[in-house]
Amino acid sequence: MIFGLTAQVLTFAFAAPLYCFFHLITSRTAKNPTPDTLRIPRSITNTLPLVFILGYMVPTQLLILPISEHITFDLKQIFIAIWQPWPAYISIILTLIYTITTPFTSSDRTTPASERKNLSSLRWVYAFAFGNTALTHLISWIVSLASVLVPDIFNPEVVDYLHPGRVFEVPIPWEEPVRTVASVGHGVHAFLRWDYIIGSLGVLVWAVSLHGAAQRGVYGSVGWLWLLWKVGLLSVFVGPVGAAVELMWEREELVLAKRGLTESGKKDS
Repeated sequence: MIFGLTAQVLTFAFAAPLYCFFHLITSRTAKNPTPDTLRIPRSITNTLPLVFILGYMVPTQLLILPISEHITFDLKQIFIAIWQPWPAYISIILTLIYTITTPFTSSDRTTPASERKNLSSLRWVYAFAFGNTALTHLISWIVSLASVLVPDIFNPEVVDYLHPGRVFEVPIPWEEPVRTVASVGHGVHAFLRWDYIIGSLGVLVWAVSLHGAAQRGVYGSVGWLWLLWKVGLLSVFVGPVGAAVELMWEREELVLAKRGLTESGKKDS
C-alpha cells in the first residue's frame, strides 16, 4: 500500500523502480525463490481480481462519466478524490479478507489436490493481469493506427491527435531549443509518456532479474539471449508491463515445476 500511494503522489516513475530495487536487495525470493517462499494464501489469489475490479476499475470508470445534469464538474472533482487512494482500497480489502479467512484455513494440510487448486488460482490471477495489460496496450495501438488507415471513422477534430506519431511521441527533455507545450493537455501527455516509460522499464528490468534467478535455480544457468529476445517480442505486442507479467508468470511455473521434479526424485529413490 505504501508504494502504491507513493506512486499516486510522487508518480509511477518514482515509486515502481524504488519498490523493485528494494525488493531485489531485501527479499529472499529475489535470489533463491522456492514454492514455500512464493506461496500466497488461496483466499487472496481467489479474490484478488474481484478486489482489483472493485478497488481500481470502478473508481476509474467514475472518472470517465460524461458531464450531464447529474454528473457536474463538482461531482467529477469528488470522483477524482475518491479515485486517488485506490491502492489503499485494494490493500485494506485484501488484509480484511486474509484476517477473516486465516482462522478457517490455517490448519489446512498441503496435499496434491490443494497444490493443484493453488496453482489454478495463481494462474487465474496472472491471466487476469496479463489480459488487462495486453488489452490496454493493443487497444491503444489499434485505435491509433486506425486513425491512419481508416481516418473517416473518427471525428475530424480529433483524428490528428490520435496519430501514432503524436500518441506515442517521446519528447526529449534535453533537446535544443527547449520544446514548448501548446496546452496543458500537451504538457500532461509529455509528462505521462516519461512516467510510463521509466516506471514500466523499471518493472520490466525487475521481472527479468527475477526470471533469471528462477532459471538459475532450476537449470543452473540463464539463457539470456532467448530471454531478451522474448522480452523484446512481448514488449512490442503486449507492452513492457505485459512482458513483465508474463515473465513473472513463467517464473512461478518454473519454481513450482522444480518442486514437482524434486518430489518425484525423492519418491523414485
